[in-house]
Formats: sequence, structure tokens, C-alpha cells
Amino acid sequence: MSINLKYDNLINRVLSQRLEEIKENKFPKYIYKFSPINSFAIRNLVNYQIWCSSPTSFNDPFDCMFNGKTYINENQIKVDNGNKKVLAEMINKDAKSQRISCFCDLDNPSSHPTLMWSHYADSHKGICFKYNLENLIKHWIKNAPLTIIQPVNYKKTFPKIPIKFNDKDRTITLSMDFLYTKSSDWKYEQEIRVFSKSNVLPINLESISQIHFGCESSISDQIDIINIVRKFSYKKVSFFKASKSTKEFKLELISIKG
Repeated sequence: MSINLKYDNLINRVLSQRLEEIKENKFPKYIYKFSPINSFAIRNLVNYQIWCSSPTSFNDPFDCMFNGKTYINENQIKVDNGNKKVLAEMINKDAKSQRISCFCDLDNPSSHPTLMWSHYADSHKGICFKYNLENLIKHWIKNAPLTIIQPVNYKKTFPKIPIKFNDKDRTITLSMDFLYTKSSDWKYEQEIRVFSKSNVLPINLESISQIHFGCESSISDQIDIINIVRKFSYKKVSFFKASKSTKEFKLELISIKG
């Protein structure tokens, strides 16, 4: 089956649109990224970049998965069962080739940072970057204009994905929805996905607003990160350390000198 694949509904996800939504308080101004403190985190800081991963490395087995039996409707595309399987494999192959960086909206009250520290920041020994999304977008408009930013949808069932087939030019057009729809079990993450055309996205000196260290992070790791941030001239970055509350099962951020 020789078919060209493309996604629709991109017009509302362009960077300029997101920038307007931030100004109108319809989209988060800040996004957060949890990470272990390791050579990869340091490399990203030194090279002024954010790493974008393949969905094959994600911890959800359903993530970015196109299920041909569930999605393809006979009224939308005339293919037999054999070609349905080939089509699903082709779409899944393309999905795996996507490059995505995952953030969360910690300013959303339904987010749960304690679990985020546990799952994505080396069991509280890691780090969390608070990015100014407005500054990021302004930088990407000039340096990575094809970047797409999309909040994750959380549902109990697979989304229904309309598929349009043009037999004349052998083109299938489908929605990107399956690339950012996850089980409701993950809703606590309040994830925001950034889709890139490459493995890295550039950032500028104003991109990082704050850096938070996990409650189990070491003093030496904290000093190393602070020295790198200062050495590479990131501007107006403030530093905090998560601390265990003495009254509740929650973490509190305490300002530290950088």
C-alpha cells in the first residue's frame, strides 16, 4: 500500500496562536520539566536546548499507539482487513518517528508534583525546570517555527480518529489526537507536549525562570547545577529546594541562594 500520510487540524496549534492564548490567560504561562541530575541534563543546559524523545521511550505502553481495529471506519476509507493492518503499521511507524518533549502544568491545582518527583526526577534526587513558555515560544517562532504545543487529553477509551482518504493522490489525512490522548490514569500529570522536527529544541537565556531541586538531592549536585547556570549566563534564574512538610503529606519549596 503506497500512501502518503499527513495530519490535519494544525492551524490552531501554531506557535503564534499559543502566544495569544497565553496573553489571554487561556494557556499556561509556565511549564515544568522533571529530570534526573545527570550528564544529559547538564548537556542540555550547556547547549541551551531541550531534548525531545521518541515515543518508544515513554513509560505508557498505549502512548502514541494507533489501533487500526479501533480507529478505522469503513465509511471513511475503503480498505480490506489486510490493508487495515498495513495502514495501522504505517501510522504507528510514523508515530514512533515523532520527537516529543513532555512538560506539565504544575500551576493547575489537579497536578500532583510528589508523584512527578518520584517518577521522573530520580526518586526526588533530581531537578525540575520551570520554563517561561512565552519566552520559549518567541524563541521558537524564529528558530523552530514548526514546533507544536498541545495539552494531553485524558480519556477512558481510545479517541475516535477521522481518516480521510484521497484515492487520486494516495494521501491519507488524519488527526494528531492519538499522539496526545492518554488514559485517565495519567491525569495527575497535567501533561503538555511539545512536538519537534528534531531531537533538540533551542532555548534562550530567558527561558528558565526557576530551578527546583528534589528533597533528596545532594548538596554537590545543587552546587554543580547552580555553577553551570551562572557560567552559561542564564538570566534571573531563582533556585528552590523541595522540603517535606512536617504537617501534611506534601512538599514545600524553600528558596535557596544561587
